[in-house]
Amino acid sequence: MRCLVTGGTGFVGSNLVTYLLNENHEVIIVGNVSETRPKGFQGKYLQPTLIGIDWDEITNIDILFHLAANNDTTDIDEREMFRANLESSKVLFEHVVKNGCKHIIYASSTAVYGNVKTPYREDGPVQPLNPYARSKLLLDKYAMKFAQENPNVTIIGLRYCNIYRRLYVHAIHPPQSRAVPTV
Repeated sequence: MRCLVTGGTGFVGSNLVTYLLNENHEVIIVGNVSETRPKGFQGKYLQPTLIGIDWDEITNIDILFHLAANNDTTDIDEREMFRANLESSKVLFEHVVKNGCKHIIYASSTAVYGNVKTPYREDGPVQPLNPYARSKLLLDKYAMKFAQENPNVTIIGLRYCNIYRRLYVHAIHPPQSRAVPTV
């Protein structure tokens, strides 16, 4: 399969890219110059992220793994957060589907729940507390509407919780773990 992985230089994305390559898929990544390509990656690497991308390079995609986002929960610039996480995602979804993509998997976030009491439910209450969370909730709503308008396309949103990494070996900057070590 021909796979497009946005955020392909991030922690989750680079691990996904490695897996897809090991399964002999053709992989195109969109990444951030502050991070590095996954080890051994020889495929097409598009920059600068989704802003200013050469859309002619993104054709005949079988599956989109959309992991790119501004995930800074302390960023209070709602307009920029919505541009990065919602508007660029809309353009991406529309482009890949117009060019034949039938499968979209995108990263959402449990941040949409805010201070709602657990257990969380997809159809349960949400309480986004910051621009990041609001942008992800609006992306979820857009994706559900987009899926209704494109019934031949499978769209899956994954509401990730905090992602822990012990080693982030592909990053330029070494990790600073605040997790409790195991003994």
